[in-house]
Amino acid sequence: MQAVPGAQADNSASEHILRLLPPEGLRLQQLAERVPEDLLTLADTLNQMEQAGQLLVIGEERLELRRFFLEMANTLYSEFESISGLKLKQDIAGRLHKLAEEKNWNIDLHNGRIVGDKIYTDTIEAQKLQYGEYLRQMIGLISPIYGTTFIQQVLAKVEKRLTGPVDHWVEELKLEV
Repeated sequence: MQAVPGAQADNSASEHILRLLPPEGLRLQQLAERVPEDLLTLADTLNQMEQAGQLLVIGEERLELRRFFLEMANTLYSEFESISGLKLKQDIAGRLHKLAEEKNWNIDLHNGRIVGDKIYTDTIEAQKLQYGEYLRQMIGLISPIYGTTFIQQVLAKVEKRLTGPVDHWVEELKLEV
């Protein structure tokens, strides 16, 4: 589950749930552990929130895809940033920001780091296309500078941080690493 950006709560239960939802979303079980309501009341509240457009219920695969995307993009950028000079960092951050604007990607960039993505697509395939294009652009900007070994090292770090295998998502997003 994810809160819809800009969603306004219409009661205290909805407000409490919206405050508990981090940008990357939560599984229902995790949310149930954090709220005092019983499961039936929680389910009713979530259903009302989804119908009111305050909440987006997404499948497990979409949640994993989003986590991979955010982890890969931010790790790639932070690793790049840690070994690059100020001018190069500013150049790449500027290029990423310009790309996000030109492509109309609904991504919040702050100092070259994705602090939130608001890509809500009808299908997981559309989401894969958008995430894949963004990551390919990032890799395309960074790979010529530091090479494919650098990209592979970043992928290894991402794999350590995430619980599931990331090769699946690399293949699904058609990333060249």
